[in-house]
Amino acid sequence: MAAGLILARRDAGILDPDETEILETTVTAVLGPDLLQTLADIWSAAHTTGDEDEQKMREHARAWCQALGADPAGPKPVPDPASGRRSELAEAIGKVVGQVRANEAAQAAAEARVAAAHAARAQAKAAKAEHARQAAKTAEKVFAPAGARTTHARPPKAPAVHR
Repeated sequence: MAAGLILARRDAGILDPDETEILETTVTAVLGPDLLQTLADIWSAAHTTGDEDEQKMREHARAWCQALGADPAGPKPVPDPASGRRSELAEAIGKVVGQVRANEAAQAAAEARVAAAHAARAQAKAAKAEHARQAAKTAEKVFAPAGARTTHARPPKAPAVHR
């Protein structure tokens, strides 16, 4: 079940290989590389089968049972608690969960850094635009034609008329 639930999600691109590496090692030790590959072939085929294709999905289920030596019409197999593999698999699954959480936290931190950098760039762009507006206003005051300048000095006196 661990292979079908977790490793199949890795192969579908939902989980990352670094998240499932420990489980793959454990499951390979439990099932053997040949059986694991057979199951991987089945879940890969199931990934490409449409959900509405009930007949094909049943074929995949029968192939899965056959690969595991289980009777498709029989009761659900119960793991042997004496095998000691249950706790080994539970520990590996716990490590997968921990790695997924660590990856999600790292991704969230990276996204926060990207958002902060974006905000800083937007703020710098706004500051640059404000500086350019202020420089344009200053230039307009300094370099405006003489008649267009506005000053606070008194208006010039009218020339005296000699009669």
